[in-house]
Amino acid sequence: MKYFMGILLLTFSSVLAAQSLEENKIYRLSKTVNDLVLATTDDESNKFIAAKGSKFIVIDSNDQKYYVVRFVNVADFKDSKSTVLEDSEYKLSKKTGVVDISRSVERSFGGPVSGPLIVPFKYRLDDKSLSGEAAIGYYAGYGFEPKIIGTDFRLPLSPFIAGGLSQISVSNNGTTDNKTGITLAAGFLIQNWANVNIGLVFGQDRIGNKNWAHEGNRWVSFMIGWDAK
Repeated sequence: MKYFMGILLLTFSSVLAAQSLEENKIYRLSKTVNDLVLATTDDESNKFIAAKGSKFIVIDSNDQKYYVVRFVNVADFKDSKSTVLEDSEYKLSKKTGVVDISRSVERSFGGPVSGPLIVPFKYRLDDKSLSGEAAIGYYAGYGFEPKIIGTDFRLPLSPFIAGGLSQISVSNNGTTDNKTGITLAAGFLIQNWANVNIGLVFGQDRIGNKNWAHEGNRWVSFMIGWDAK
């Protein structure tokens, strides 16, 4: 398991290192940075420290040398004490020597999450049948980032609730009618660094007909979603 998580973490880091940091996204420092300067001044002699674990949002990425960032959470790490302040804007160098700063940060997925979702199929628990009646809707939840024991890898896990619509085929006296049903669901998802999310979802469909065999009964599936932001 540790070997597998090591490969996963290496893949995550390699993908992130090849990309520029995106505006309005939140990142976490994976190492202490000690050469930050205030974005509101041209005086670069006054340096600030952001310790490992501090979170920031990218405000502006247009400058060739700096990102303008605002810290949303300030951490202290061992002997490194942060001197940056939350809600203040700083210049973060895009490179430390020849090394891109993206190698020293991780994307943070903690906090509120929401977005469109697709449930491609449903496994109905009442009669153990597999249904191709996809659901399209919207989900909302809250993300946590627990560490995997024995590693520095954080699992971006988000419980959520969701609602949407399903096109449902209903058999009636040998004929099949297509009905639009309301889908209610809950579950959890794992977010990745490409803004695409996968997860396990439990739900039920209702078409307003008590005679329908699956009215209000539970199903399980996986979901595919993406960031709305």
